[in-house]
Amino acid sequence: RRSFWIHGAYGTGKSYAAIVLKHLFEDEVTNIEKFMSKPSLAAYKKRFLKLRQKGEYLVAWKSGATDIKSGTHLMMEMEAKIKEKLAEKYGEKAYYGRNSLINAAKEAVSNKIINWDFVFDNPIYGLSDEYADLAAFRKAVLDEDYSAINKVKRICDDQHLSMFANTVDKFEEWLKDIIAGNNLRDTGIVFIWDEFTGFLRDCGDDNVLQRLSEFCKQPNSPFFMCLIVHRDPTWVDQLGGETYERILHRYHELEFHITESAAYDLIGDSIIPRPGMESQWEEIKKGLLKSIDKYKSEFDNLDQSININERMSKLCPLHPMTLSLLATVAQNFGASQRTLFRFMKDRAESSQEVGFIIFYVINKS
Repeated sequence: RRSFWIHGAYGTGKSYAAIVLKHLFEDEVTNIEKFMSKPSLAAYKKRFLKLRQKGEYLVAWKSGATDIKSGTHLMMEMEAKIKEKLAEKYGEKAYYGRNSLINAAKEAVSNKIINWDFVFDNPIYGLSDEYADLAAFRKAVLDEDYSAINKVKRICDDQHLSMFANTVDKFEEWLKDIIAGNNLRDTGIVFIWDEFTGFLRDCGDDNVLQRLSEFCKQPNSPFFMCLIVHRDPTWVDQLGGETYERILHRYHELEFHITESAAYDLIGDSIIPRPGMESQWEEIKKGLLKSIDKYKSEFDNLDQSININERMSKLCPLHPMTLSLLATVAQNFGASQRTLFRFMKDRAESSQEVGFIIFYVINKS
């Protein structure tokens, strides 16, 4: 299976991890070898470099899904992003496939089976309210405007035409065509979608997610899909806990949370002396640690996975008291996602004086 579901609370590093993943699959192998040589990654270095040595991957990155209201729209957005990356990577040599969802809309808008003059004036679709004339609507479709394309799909569905029948099958066939046509069978397409929460919040459990996860298992058409979701109790409750868990079972699930020990390791790894200053920095650290030596027992919470002396040395010049407060502050910040932030900014309940900022602006300004 090549489908992955990364979720967790705000600030746990999901987006950063996804960006790192993007670079690992996209950057030159020589540029990532040093990164993969870090002690925490050394066990995976050989296996990952073996994957990269198969050839180049096509890596598509997208962020945000708030305007996507259907599974078909979701796949069209994926198609557009993949085409964009193909153009960027291969230029004139890129192969864009034949029977895609967007191409189906472009063909349909000129199909004489549909009386487009009548459809344009039909108030049900509101085309005449949004576009100056039929030519303007057609141009919007040909320019791959997703609002216009979605209207074409709705019109075709209403008239029981087959242009958008079996959309998932059509999208999967297009992916196979793209992978084969761009010589990606030995590597594949890696699609990373950050901030995917909006789609779940607006569309719920769409079967498209299940179908695409199943497609990721196919051996001859390597398609990797990584979805990054902010798991907030508010919208998960609205969606339904069982529904959310059912979605998770379709993917390799990776929940992000930062333990105190991991946070200390991340901070320590980011403190690097300037080249040539290593010996001098070691002497400075000895002096700093000696100055708080008699208080060392007060900071036993820092002794998580390594010796406390080693921990404090690695975290210099941060004071242990500052570090001790980090976990408490982080926990309170996480809790504030449902309390303080909601109290300050919730527009929906401003009439009840929840959403204080909105309430104040409306009533006091």
